[in-house]
Amino acid sequence: MRKVSAPVAIAIFILPILFSWLTLRKGHTVLSRVLAFGWLATFIYSYQSGLLEDLFSTGGSF
Repeated sequence: MRKVSAPVAIAIFILPILFSWLTLRKGHTVLSRVLAFGWLATFIYSYQSGLLEDLFSTGGSF
């Protein structure tokens, strides 16, 4: 089984829209795919609900 490398994991965390697809390559575990695409779904939901937009528009302060 192929492991997700540290740089790819960081990239998935920062830009899941682009990098979660890398887990679809042959050899990755189902768990790594579920985590990557689960984070992608959470990221998209947060963006759609305005949570990320509010965070970035206030300069990161809560």
